[in-house]
Amino acid sequence: MKIKRNILLLVLVLMGFASCQQEVKHLKGRSYKITGEVANCEGCEVKLQLYDFNQYKFAEQTPIRLDSVKNNRFTLKGRTTQAGFYEVHIKDKVTGKPMVAIVYLPAELIHLTADANGLAPGKLQRFQSNLLPAGRTGAFDKISVTSSSPVQADITKFLLLQDSLTVAYLKKEKETYTAFRSTYDSGNPKLINAWADSVQQVPYKYSLYKAYAADLFIRQHPQSEVTILAMLENHHEKTTNYRFYRYFKALPLSKQITFYGQALARKLNLPDKPAKYKQHWVGSSITYLKGKTPDQEELDVKKIFNQNKYTLLTFWASWNVPSRSQMTEYQKIYQQHQKQGFEIIAVSFDQDYRAWTQAIADEALTFRQVSELKGKYADEYRRFRIRDIPFNILFDNRGTMVAVDLTPQEVAQKLKQNL
Repeated sequence: MKIKRNILLLVLVLMGFASCQQEVKHLKGRSYKITGEVANCEGCEVKLQLYDFNQYKFAEQTPIRLDSVKNNRFTLKGRTTQAGFYEVHIKDKVTGKPMVAIVYLPAELIHLTADANGLAPGKLQRFQSNLLPAGRTGAFDKISVTSSSPVQADITKFLLLQDSLTVAYLKKEKETYTAFRSTYDSGNPKLINAWADSVQQVPYKYSLYKAYAADLFIRQHPQSEVTILAMLENHHEKTTNYRFYRYFKALPLSKQITFYGQALARKLNLPDKPAKYKQHWVGSSITYLKGKTPDQEELDVKKIFNQNKYTLLTFWASWNVPSRSQMTEYQKIYQQHQKQGFEIIAVSFDQDYRAWTQAIADEALTFRQVSELKGKYADEYRRFRIRDIPFNILFDNRGTMVAVDLTPQEVAQKLKQNL
């Protein structure tokens, strides 16, 4: 019996040791190996670093691994505990600028092929030479990547799509400049001024084309790991951010809480539960509201308050992703409780009438809208001491504030209890 007990104890110890070994192995991360062939770059520095989602061009970071090109080859290997996107920089000794490849780790094997003087061997140049300005290159003009990770294939698809939209932009750019030159030769001042304005706008439109490439990729591959990369690459484009917000919220929670998912959430300024402030306003009242409706009419807020049991005054703007996303939620609540005596007045801090009314149409909003079209310089912005939007106030039928800064869910719950 004693021998059996000792054998059992030994088995348990060995199992525990094996478990510890597995845990240690897990903590050390998964291995990766990146090899490369680089022509015309003997002695060039090669480094592996985290993907620069802050978009600082060629940002200097503490490298994870370093090597140099010897006999046209290099190797980077190690372990990573952080799954995600990384950059391999091959720094040209002559220009001092790096060729950069985006890779996904962990991956058992990644191979890069590059040429410091031109296209990577075996790669086709997709840009038409007559459209490619001096110094402008596509995503794969200098470097190509193969990987054992299936995520790398999606990175390639995204960058190819981005390149194709770049071609479309370059064509449009060429057409714009050609039209400007022809109108300039015509001597027609009106046409010259019109096309001169178009030429001035050309540099700013490139980001729109890139953002559209990201939007298109996400719609084609909604569950891909690369959707987060595509949004991080283009988060600064306000016109697309509203869609990105919706795409992000549709991702599984497991992807939202990753390192890059949280970084994207910060970039998109996604709202958590709104901070509770101005609660001392409860019990106060208002008798007027500045601004006009899209039809250029003023609102009689006292009359609106008296006609309804509850009226929600909510502050938003077409360009503000968090507040605009709430508009669709309020529309559903409005449709559900309108006939029970519930009204919404949305106060916009837009400055552009067209952007404001287009947002109302795009979201199919049917509740009341008003704006001074002065942005953050609006009188109501100062009057209500707005520090951030979305923000809202719930009024009763006497125009008295009964609640401040509610979430859409809290508004729905309050109406369900009291209507």
